[in-house]
Parts: sequence; structure tokens; C-alpha cells
Amino acid sequence: RSIEWMSQQLYLGGKLLKNHCKVSLFNAFVKREIKKCKENGYHFNLTLAVVSQEARESQAWKDLSVEDKEKLMEYIEDNEVLALPLKVTAQSINADIEGTLSHIQPEIVGLEQCTGCNIMWIVTCGKVGDVFAPRSYASESLQTACLHLFKTTVEKFALQADGYVVSGAARVVNMTTGHTTTKLKADMREMVCDGMNKLLTNAKNIEPHKLPAVAYNSYESFIAKWGIELTGWTEARVVNPGNITSSVALGRLHAALKSSDCYWHELMPTEWKSQKD
Repeated sequence: RSIEWMSQQLYLGGKLLKNHCKVSLFNAFVKREIKKCKENGYHFNLTLAVVSQEARESQAWKDLSVEDKEKLMEYIEDNEVLALPLKVTAQSINADIEGTLSHIQPEIVGLEQCTGCNIMWIVTCGKVGDVFAPRSYASESLQTACLHLFKTTVEKFALQADGYVVSGAARVVNMTTGHTTTKLKADMREMVCDGMNKLLTNAKNIEPHKLPAVAYNSYESFIAKWGIELTGWTEARVVNPGNITSSVALGRLHAALKSSDCYWHELMPTEWKSQKD
């Protein structure tokens, strides 16, 4: 595993994302009963509803002795602290970013109003595989300054900066001529086609003269027919690179293809069957 991956898994969120709610005796009782049911093989989703309802009706958790209540609370709190964190996913990263910024932004606005200061911030992706969108904020004075000094908006600058950081190539972001754009799109189509041909030839023994063209307009049908699909495509859906108009999107996709973060892979038999169905 890479250092980056390990760091990501060890990060449990900042103080603004911590849940400081104290566990109630009722919830502690329900958790203990659910644990017993799970050990006996009962389905969790059904068990949660049943145990909660039974606990409310029986009020058994209120009949525990003081000593049992203290032990139960200590047991639950210890398990909350010692529980291993879940694997950090792209969705949880996006939620952490959104959650942190939603806590910070009101403080920033309040600071502006109280002190008269101007604030600007930008959040961009760090690599091609990141799925969260770039975000930005600027005080009104800084928005005006950005327009006059750099002839662009803060939002547009954030998108361009995101494309530059992800692709690592200023020439991709600053495409100003039709020739450059056309060449870049042609390169991407060629990389997609070459990857497809290589996989079909090596994995499925398709003869060179029988290799298909990439069916961008009927991509799902193409997957069902040939049993291969693109992984790591950076945009919402697979389309012909020639139809992508955003320089930021082009730069992001080009970087993914160039680094092999976007590639063709063969479907498992069950996956292929589900596509056909």
C-alpha cells in the first residue's frame, strides 16, 4: 500500500466532524441485544426494528440495576472508542470535505462582517481519481479584484486550477487554439482505441481485421456485446472525446488515459451476463 493510501485511511476527520453525542442507556441496551441476536445468526436489518420495538414496550432497560447500567455504558463507550474505522472511500472523502466546509463557511462570513476583512479559498482535487468537485469562495471585493486583475471569475479560476493540478500540464488547461484542442482529442481517441484493441486481441483472441470501432454512441450495447468496459473514465458518462468542450474536462481525461488510471478491463462472467440481461 502507498503512503498516500495509508494516510487517507488513518485520517478520521477534523474536530469539526467529530460526533460528541453521548450514548444513551436505551441505545446501549439495544446495541447489546442486537449483538446477541447477530451472534445467533439473525438478520441485522430485521433485528434492529424488532429489538428496538421490544425494548420500548418491555422497558427492560429501565429495570437494570445501577451496577448493570454502569457496566453497560462503560462497555458501549469502550467499544465506540476502540472500534476500527471503516475503510475511507471516495464518497466519505467527499462527505468530509462538504461537512468541514459547511462548518467553516458560517464562521468565515461572520469574521468578514465583524472585522471587515476579505477572504478567498479554493479546494481542488489532488489526483485524477478524485471524485469531488472543486469548490471556491471569495468576498465581494476579491471577486471584483479577480475580474479586473486576472480577467476571470473565482469560480472559473478554481476550475482551471483544478485541471492544472490534476493534469500537471499547463498546455492542457490553456488550450486557446482549435488546432491544439483537435490534436488533444485525436490523441485521446487513439489511446482509447489502442487500449481496446490490445485487450480484445490478447484476452479474447479477436483477429485484427475483426476488431470493432469504439461505439461511444451505444456504449452500453458495446459492453454487452464484447464483455469489456472502460474503468476510471473521469467524466459522468463515456462519450467521444471530440464531444467534450471543457478544457478542464479534456485535461482531466487526457491525464487519466496517459497515466493508465483510465483503461479497458475484461468483465467477469457474472458481470458480463448482467450486462447482457
